[in-house]
Parts: sequence; C-alpha cells; structure tokens
Amino acid sequence: GKPANFAMSFGQERALQAQVRMIATSMPAAAWLNPTWALLATVPFLGFFPMFGHLEPWRLVVAVLLHVAAAPVAILLYFFYRRDPSNSRAWFRVFTVFQAVVGASWGAMVWLLWVHGNSLNHILVVWPVLGLLWTNAASRTTRLGLYLAGVLPMFALTLARFAPGKTETAAAGAGAGRMAASGPSLPPSRPYGTTFD
Repeated sequence: GKPANFAMSFGQERALQAQVRMIATSMPAAAWLNPTWALLATVPFLGFFPMFGHLEPWRLVVAVLLHVAAAPVAILLYFFYRRDPSNSRAWFRVFTVFQAVVGASWGAMVWLLWVHGNSLNHILVVWPVLGLLWTNAASRTTRLGLYLAGVLPMFALTLARFAPGKTETAAAGAGAGRMAASGPSLPPSRPYGTTFD
C-alpha cells in the first residue's frame, strides 16, 4: 500500500544521502592519493630500471598530470557539496561522472607507459590497474552505477591496449584483466537499486 511505498521511498532516499555523503568525504583523500599513486607508478620508467623500457619524458609528465588536474576538481566538488548537499541524486550523478573521468585517466596511463615489444613493461603497467579494480570493488560497490563508472573506462582502455598484442605477454595481460573484472565487477544486488533509480 501507500504507507509501505512511502516508507521504502524514504528509506531509499536516506540511503542515497548517506552514500553521497560518504563519497563526498572521500574527495579530499582522492585529491592527493590519485596523483601520488600515479607518480609512484611512473617511478620504474624514470630510467633507473632499463629493463622496463625507455619512455619519452612527456609521457611520464602527462601520465601524472592527468591525476594532478583532477585533484583541484575533487576539492571543489567537496566544498560545493558541503555548501549545498540537498540534492543527493544530482550530486550522485556528478560524482559518477568524476569517477568515470578518473577511471579513464588510469586506463590512459597504460597507453602512456606502454613500450612495444617489452614483456616486463607490459606486466608492470597493468598491475596498478588490477590493484585499482580490486580497490574499487571494496570501496565503490554500494551503488553499482558508481562502481561501473570507475571500472569500465579503466578496464576498457587497458584491455584495448593489450588486445591487439601478438605476444604471449599481451595475451596473458588481457586474460588477467578479464579475470580481474569478472571477479569484483559484479557486486551483489543492493536493496536500493542501481545508480539513477
């Protein structure tokens, strides 16, 4: 009846508000964690470890700048949310778009750090992505849409980089990516639905 429907709708709204609040409070941490992790991911390619291949300096700079550029956006989103958190659904959509952009930035790093014909390089560049896939599975599965927004661009770009490869390393990397996605990418169904319900 109507009372039951009202109670369910009210519960969904309260759950969404709590989830959006949790996402918003993670923005300041994301503002420094993503650039830091990106910088650490480029260290093996600075020239100290020749076995991982040689990269043009601009590739390393762009790989880090993608995440440095997203940092002030994360901070601004946090402060704007604090100023007016009333529209939870609108904020959820904003945070979902931001998550997709960050995910695409990580996927782009695989292309930027890739060295053709270097199997060690291919193995190394995929590990940050695999780690992030599992991290997102643990921290972003409250709403399926938010989780997929971060995972799908990152996974698709990574798989696209490995897929054309003719080497055993590329094939193994593609297989590892599929395994990583198949495990965490399907979180259990939530009582409050998906992204925009």
